[in-house]
Amino acid sequence: MQKFKRSTAGRWLGILGSYGVDETFFRTAHGPCPLCGGKDRYRWIDKGGNGEYFCSGCGPGDGLELLSRYTGKKKGELIREISPKVDKYTAIKKNPAPNGDARIRKIMKESKPVSSFAGGIVRKYLKSRGLKASALLREHPGLPYYEGNKVLGVYPAMIALVETGTALASLHVTYLTPDGHKAPVPSPKKLLTPRCDMTGASIRLTKPYPTLGIAEGIETALAVITLYSKPCWAAATAGMLEKFVPPEGTTSIIIYGDNDASFTGQKSAYTLAQTLTQKGFGVTVVMPRLIGDFADEVKNV
Repeated sequence: MQKFKRSTAGRWLGILGSYGVDETFFRTAHGPCPLCGGKDRYRWIDKGGNGEYFCSGCGPGDGLELLSRYTGKKKGELIREISPKVDKYTAIKKNPAPNGDARIRKIMKESKPVSSFAGGIVRKYLKSRGLKASALLREHPGLPYYEGNKVLGVYPAMIALVETGTALASLHVTYLTPDGHKAPVPSPKKLLTPRCDMTGASIRLTKPYPTLGIAEGIETALAVITLYSKPCWAAATAGMLEKFVPPEGTTSIIIYGDNDASFTGQKSAYTLAQTLTQKGFGVTVVMPRLIGDFADEVKNV
């Protein structure tokens, strides 16, 4: 695999294009995802020339991962197809794309824990949904909202740290209005370009416990805490839920899945359940009674 990675470095534009991946998917700005169909959740990173991409809906990956999911072929099959003709694809030298670190550090410096705002906008937003703010969330007083390279406005924002077991990988941003509603923008919730590998990452809303809950969205996890008085973290997306890695010391996981009409939430919950069960964790899957998530359940209490 390492030999293949070295030989294909910088060549993924040509490789992907030869398999029919349209050139519009090679933009660094937010845009449509060639895999999950999201309209404003995907961007091409190509850090180090390995074809990296990031989608806040179906997760991150490299060129081989993208091509495997796009074509439906197994990675080994693709490696056997590409390796004999790799020299036919022109290597493109380019400056590495920004890894998001500078922006993440800036936002962390400018934002403060929600506990610093007695009547803060984040608390107001969550209260309108019947939820209490986690002390681990942050509030930003005014964050520019970008659509491509254009700023559509500046909005206060709820900031959540997306962390692996050892590092801050990214930030999850919910853009808000001053009166505590979601901002009137195309995608009020966004994951910033990660500064490192996000595999297994999650949003910590409580301290770790031996038995820990995991849900897809922040509001869903906060709803679980409200409804059941159980500790619960958030995975941010369905794709990231499937790859969640429990913290050290946790032995049992309760997966609070989304009851989606499309079965996306159910699929992600049981994919994670299967993975964790095979690793020796005690696993329980809990689903809302009706179509929706546990944040919807709070509204019906």
